[in-house]
Amino acid sequence: MPEADWEDLQTLVENADTSLLQFECFTLPLSDAIGFKIFSTPWTDDHLGKYWGYDLQSLQALQAEEGFSDETIRLLTLAAQADVRFLVIDPNSNVLNGLPLFGC
Repeated sequence: MPEADWEDLQTLVENADTSLLQFECFTLPLSDAIGFKIFSTPWTDDHLGKYWGYDLQSLQALQAEEGFSDETIRLLTLAAQADVRFLVIDPNSNVLNGLPLFGC
C-alpha cells in the first residue's frame, strides 16, 4: 500500500464511523498492523441487496465518502468476496507469492 494511503488509513482507523460500512477496524497495539472485522460477507450485489437493500457499488461509495482510499476499498472487497471475516494488514510482513501488490 502506498505510504500516503497507509498514513491516512491509520488515522481513519482511529476516527472513522464504520457503523454503516460493513466492517469495524482496529489497531494492533504492539505492532504497526491494522485489523478489520468484516460483516455481511460475501459482498455481492445479491447478498447485500437481500440483507441491506443496497448493492456493492453503493457500499463502496459509502466507504469512499468516509475517506477510505480506493486501494483499501478494493482490498476489503476482495477479502469480503472471498468470505474472509478478519483481515490484518501488516506493513512489516513479507510479501506473499500470488497476492497482488498495490502501487508501493
